[in-house]
Amino acid sequence: MAQAHKVHLRIVTADAEIFNEESRPHHRSGGAGELGIQARHIPIVTTLKPGELRVEQQQTEKVFAVTGGFLEVRNEDEGSAAIVPGQRG
Repeated sequence: MAQAHKVHLRIVTADAEIFNEESRPHHRSGGAGELGIQARHIPIVTTLKPGELRVEQQQTEKVFAVTGGFLEVRNEDEGSAAIVPGQRG
């Protein structure tokens, strides 16, 4: 179950799931501008601009390259799930 201050983030490609964990809320450049994903965010689907996706977890930060695509946010348990389908590497 997602905690009130976290978002469950999944990053997947055609070949594999490369990230599937709870993270702190994060910001991303979407097709319509900057987008902040918080827990209990409304469900949306938006395009993504190429760039970096930074994921904060406790004392660490992971950085993923995003070449575009889209972001889906949906309700999951008591929080939100953010899914970033990636392209084949």
